[in-house]
Amino acid sequence: MYKRLKTLRVTVEGEPGPGLVAKDIIMELIRRIGASGATGYAIEFAGPTIDASASKGA
Repeated sequence: MYKRLKTLRVTVEGEPGPGLVAKDIIMELIRRIGASGATGYAIEFAGPTIDASASKGA
């Protein structure tokens, strides 16, 4: 039977440094919570930094 995942929203605020891309933000999250830290969760990234990154096509 399929179990529905819980949602983990990560809100990223602030100005990204030069050359910082979305992958860097994701890797930092993994560093902080661990590779299995979000087991059972679907991660949703939100916030002005993510919105700006998406509009740049990064």
